Amino acid sequence: ECCEIAHCIVLPKFRGNNLMLSLNKEILLEAQKLKIKYLLATAHPENIASNQSLLALGLKKIDRFMRHENFDRNIYLKKL
Repeated sequence: ECCEIAHCIVLPKFRGNNLMLSLNKEILLEAQKLKIKYLLATAHPENIASNQSLLALGLKKIDRFMRHENFDRNIYLKKL
């Protein structure tokens, strides 16, 4: 019922071209085709591009948590 966007990175020389947003849109479309109910993602709070990409995709920030000891993350969710 839930699909997670995870472990995604764009090489530095390709950043600034909305590639992550394009990839995430494809994930969203595929999740909808598969009748997934929720899309989940996390991003480091200081990673502005990742956070903006998830918001542009329509995910809502629902919390911030510490994963492991020093791995601060924002958590995003979208009901499909």
